[in-house]
Amino acid sequence: MCFLDLDRFKQVNDSAGHPAGDQLLRELVGLMRTHLCINEVLGRLGGDEFGVILTTGQKEAKVVCERLVDAISRHEFRWDGEQFKVGASIGVVEISSSVGDVNAHLVRADMACYAAKNNGRNQVYSIDSDGSESRSLRRLDLVKNALQKNCYKLLMQSIQSTAGTESVSRYELLLRLETEDGALLEPLEFLPVAKRFSLMQKLDSWVVENAISTLEKINAEGKDIALSINLSANTLTDADTLQHIVSVIVNSSVAGDKICFDITESSAIRNMDNLRGFMITLKAHGVEFALDDFGNGLSSFSYLQELPITYLKIDGELIRRIAYDTTSRHITESFHLLCKKLGIKTVAESVEDVLTMDCVKDIGIDYMQGFGVANLFELCSFVDGCKSPGALISFKDDVT
Repeated sequence: MCFLDLDRFKQVNDSAGHPAGDQLLRELVGLMRTHLCINEVLGRLGGDEFGVILTTGQKEAKVVCERLVDAISRHEFRWDGEQFKVGASIGVVEISSSVGDVNAHLVRADMACYAAKNNGRNQVYSIDSDGSESRSLRRLDLVKNALQKNCYKLLMQSIQSTAGTESVSRYELLLRLETEDGALLEPLEFLPVAKRFSLMQKLDSWVVENAISTLEKINAEGKDIALSINLSANTLTDADTLQHIVSVIVNSSVAGDKICFDITESSAIRNMDNLRGFMITLKAHGVEFALDDFGNGLSSFSYLQELPITYLKIDGELIRRIAYDTTSRHITESFHLLCKKLGIKTVAESVEDVLTMDCVKDIGIDYMQGFGVANLFELCSFVDGCKSPGALISFKDDVT
């Protein structure tokens, strides 16, 4: 079984429109059929993804797939005088009763395709017939099992007011996955797989449920804290997850203004149509929002007025340079001044030393966060009786 995913197909749809994309798919299907035997199966799984069932052995199947990749990459598609070229990444797995049902084979083939993309795209990745799993497949099992066994950890880092006048203590939640040997995996080691297989909604739901549940216990002990919770782009477009989050908030004793959802700038740009409705629904329950990683790339200021944002978190790459790079400092100052006029509070990310901290205060940014401000702790350390290891200073990263 082969899982084929076209590379750069979205560019055709975006540039020339869906009729052009449909025509390209028809041409590629005809092209692929010329490389298959009459009793072999080619089917569209959805979007720009195809499944192929070959009647050869695995080595021969890989050769056939390499021919498909080569043919697709050579194909020139013309539309309205414009020329487009796409590529393909293919994952190959042997069909075996020991693997399980059709869905199990599809998952393995999809993971093999994902590995092909990770290795540089426009190539074939084959999972060996001896049953050995790719690193990505092992990660997928790890992510799924961690959800079932509650193996994720919620760490937190302080977001401190530069003026030092707030009575509420604010923290950002940072997700880690605890392995069987007690190691804590950072997000880059498990989130790409979760995104690929649409597990981010479940993961976000787990975080929201556990964060609010723990926050209830903290409040019951008379401690006043507010949490910032990161949401993925997948969740922002999922109506079921939105309703679940609303239900968790409504059925808890936690005040809405003690919860702030962080949304990255790139996610906001990609999902503007859905994002506004998502935010308005939750704002009705008192929840606040922060636009995260602002300034990481080509920023658009227009949506700052369109979205109900309370906080803007300035990207750490800018903040790290403000002490010695005048351009970075001027850009940061412009973000802060604009936010001040719009009534949006600013947060400096990745404040790692005293010099940067002084610059942040001098600019007038409202809050600061980073390892120069505070280390990581487990969220449950606020709850009496929690077996928390205390400060986790070994996890020095700003990946949220």
